[in-house]
Amino acid sequence: MSTEGSCPNGSPGCGFGGMNELALVEKIMQVIGSYDQDKRINPCPRCLRDTMLAVAGLLHLEAAKLDAAKQGKPPVKGKRFEDEFAKVARARLKAVAEAVPSNVIGFKQ
Repeated sequence: MSTEGSCPNGSPGCGFGGMNELALVEKIMQVIGSYDQDKRINPCPRCLRDTMLAVAGLLHLEAAKLDAAKQGKPPVKGKRFEDEFAKVARARLKAVAEAVPSNVIGFKQ
C-alpha cells in the first residue's frame, strides 16, 4: 500500500479502494482455496467467517492504533471500540449484500 496514489494510513484520499479492494478479496479467496487443496480440508462457511472476523478484528485494532497516534490520543478500548468495529463491519456487510446476488449468500434485507 505504499505505491503512488495510496496512503499508508487509510486517509480519506487513499487510493486503495474499488478495484483494488475487490482484487485483494479475490486473491484472499484464491489463497483459501489453495490452502484447502494443500491441506485436503474443506472448512465450512462458519469456520471461514470466524477466521476472517478474527483477521478483521486484528486489522481494526491496528487501524484504531493508527487513528489514535495520528490524533495524539490513547487507542479506543472496550465497548466503544467494539461498537466502532460493529459499525464498520455492518457497513461492509451491507455493501457486500447489495453487490452479491441474494441467492448466492442468502441475505435478506
